[in-house]
Amino acid sequence: DLADDSFPECYSDLATALSHCVNLQYLNLKDCILADEGVKEVCAAIMKANPPLASIYLGANEITPKGAKSVAKLLRTINGTIEVFDAEQNELSSAGVTRIVQAFDSTSLKKLVLNENYFAENGANAVMECIQKVPNLELISLDGNFFSEEVVDKLTETFGVRLTEMEENDVDGEEEEEEESEEEEEEEKAESKEAIDESVDALAAALSGTGI
Repeated sequence: DLADDSFPECYSDLATALSHCVNLQYLNLKDCILADEGVKEVCAAIMKANPPLASIYLGANEITPKGAKSVAKLLRTINGTIEVFDAEQNELSSAGVTRIVQAFDSTSLKKLVLNENYFAENGANAVMECIQKVPNLELISLDGNFFSEEVVDKLTETFGVRLTEMEENDVDGEEEEEEESEEEEEEEKAESKEAIDESVDALAAALSGTGI
């Protein structure tokens, strides 16, 4: 349990330690200020160790849709053991939430917490669509997001008593989410360009080595 410990500048050390935890079952990193880069290294380290991880808490770590990609990759590797996933109080928006819930294909997941993540109807729809892939889900928390009464009704109909109370929703938050989506699009373009540049560099290096 490392909750409330700050790792903004030393998350690489944390990742190195986690890469050796082959028997890890419980990991609480809530409020550790990891941000996207820290989460990326931590998720990669856990995948390297390949432990039977059952519970992971990543709340309050400033994770955006960019960091959600790394979380989704990790979830795909632990679908067979994961029971509790908690990423509340981040900045996932609908794009990040969608990436995460689409990674689930688990009969072991029992608890899913995504409170206060700045997402609205698109993210809610993605969450509802994943229900068939998590048949043994017992509890889901989605409060504190940008849901209209209509969306809340749909969530309640889909999850029934498994859905915790929905009392703190900003029904006017959709416009904020749209602004966030524009930023995500710019991030996607930047990442695509970076990947192309890396491929070009790798090809140049390979050609140089052959004397062509």
